[in-house]
Amino acid sequence: MYIYRLDTTKTFYERCVKDPVFRGTISVPPNHPFAHAQAVEAMRAAPDGHVVYTMSFWKTLAAAIDAKRHQDSTGFIVLQRIPADHPVLKEYSCSDDEYRRDAFFYWKACPTSPIKNGTKSATGIHHRDIEVLAPNDKWIAVANIRFRVDKNTGIHYLIFNRWKHAVLKIITKMGFTKMVILAGRPWL
Repeated sequence: MYIYRLDTTKTFYERCVKDPVFRGTISVPPNHPFAHAQAVEAMRAAPDGHVVYTMSFWKTLAAAIDAKRHQDSTGFIVLQRIPADHPVLKEYSCSDDEYRRDAFFYWKACPTSPIKNGTKSATGIHHRDIEVLAPNDKWIAVANIRFRVDKNTGIHYLIFNRWKHAVLKIITKMGFTKMVILAGRPWL
């Protein structure tokens, strides 16, 4: 069983190149319009020097695909899957996301991490445990993917075993601006 995550190619690239681990992110402030009640309560109960780190994942592949269809994004999307029983996730509390019932919300209070000035958790899910859906409909470990950024256009490419994500160039040439790539298939 897996849980799923969507990121733009740019976000995915930056996260993967700078750190071999997907980490929880420091929770938004309690007065933020999208603060989760679980994180707010955990912040209130946390001792001094502790913060709350959070992660969100879609419960099913269908939920992830549906979310993308309703999400306005300026970038191409990378669909990822992670084992639902991953040991790092067991360090976090989990419940249904209060804003999206088809998603899980994970949170944990712990001492402030030294990673990225405290904005990222000390522990996380190593990329060897995360897979990405390639254009040939096969799941490939993030550790086996190479990246390239076109310096002229700023487009971020994922390279799967020498098969460049060429669909990105085709879409760019066709002039579509609201296209995404999910499993190698373009959807509006």
